[in-house]
Amino acid sequence: LNTIEAAFRVQPLLAQLPLYRETGSGNTSMCGVFDLVTMEAFEWDAEADPTGRDYTTTPVDCEQLAQRHPALAASATEAREALVTAAAECDEELMEELLVADLDTAAIDKDLLRASLRRITVANGAAAASGAAARRSAESAGVVVLLGASLRNVGVQPLLDAVVDYLPSPFGAPHAHLLPCHSFAHTNLKSPCVEQMTAGSGSQL
Repeated sequence: LNTIEAAFRVQPLLAQLPLYRETGSGNTSMCGVFDLVTMEAFEWDAEADPTGRDYTTTPVDCEQLAQRHPALAASATEAREALVTAAAECDEELMEELLVADLDTAAIDKDLLRASLRRITVANGAAAASGAAARRSAESAGVVVLLGASLRNVGVQPLLDAVVDYLPSPFGAPHAHLLPCHSFAHTNLKSPCVEQMTAGSGSQL
């Protein structure tokens, strides 16, 4: 997180914790992630399903989860408090909710936190698109950080859910307007190169 903050000059908002499982050789490997927004554990069994398609979801107060990860409950509570506090520093609406709750981070439910992270993400994109001056003013903006292990297919599904939850929808963008391009007036459309380019563009669309 310190590397992200230093390299990109942003405030990392850690939204997940890694979960590890001991292997037969005595080492540990990443087997899942713990979502700090919903307070649920997502676990994958690479031996039973190497594709990573199937996974289990377990709430933080489950006894079985506590047995597998004894220190998870305490670390997850602390990490969620840090996430809510950091997000509130980047989002005025969440800060107001937190002040109403007398700074009790536990009073911020998953819907409020998810909506706040979405506003922060969308605001970052709008600032970046509006020019260098706006980007400089948004250097301390929050950026949601997710975890995963691509070689083990761990964390893919929560990542796709985060795309839907936090990134702006294409339907919210303004309609595009097509402008006439007169530069094609003298183009020989029967040229093989032009025909190939046109065919390639059409296939990509």
